[in-house]
Amino acid sequence: MKKIKKITSFFFPYIIVYFVVLFTALILMPKQLPNLLGYQFYTVLTDSMEPTIPTYSVVLTHLLDEDAPITPNTIITFHADRFGENIILTHYFKTTQVDEGETYYRTQAEIADTYDNYHTLRSDIIGEYVFHVPYIGKIFLFYQSKFGLLVLAEYGSIFLVYLTIKTRWKEKDSLDEEVHLFKKNRT
Repeated sequence: MKKIKKITSFFFPYIIVYFVVLFTALILMPKQLPNLLGYQFYTVLTDSMEPTIPTYSVVLTHLLDEDAPITPNTIITFHADRFGENIILTHYFKTTQVDEGETYYRTQAEIADTYDNYHTLRSDIIGEYVFHVPYIGKIFLFYQSKFGLLVLAEYGSIFLVYLTIKTRWKEKDSLDEEVHLFKKNRT
């Protein structure tokens, strides 16, 4: 039992630092990190893909090169223009359609009976769906807010205080042991 506790206490700070760095990188460098890794997380904000992908799920998308083929009925993440606002959606890719020499990728939400009204080009497609984690999107959205960044900074401060106290305790225990050995050797 002591061995497990020792291993856990050794790795715990490293695991915390890893997740803090990862979350910080996801929040502060959302465009650079995916290019390095080849994957990106997105939060689903609507019920358009339920029950397959619940609202507020975090979707992992594998980024695709522009010449990579996409098979029909694959779930993809893509840019769309909704009333003049550029949004990111995750829907099924159904088929391609050529209109006036331009190839459009027709997409469809799971709850819809018809194709989306977006004129999705190949350059709008970000990547293919890999998997999702239900409902933790609220956490990602929170940490992307200003208040969430403040909380993240507080976690970092608490961790630094934890490391300082732990180091001081080790120094104190070491000093106490030396004093005890010194007294023992004097008698």
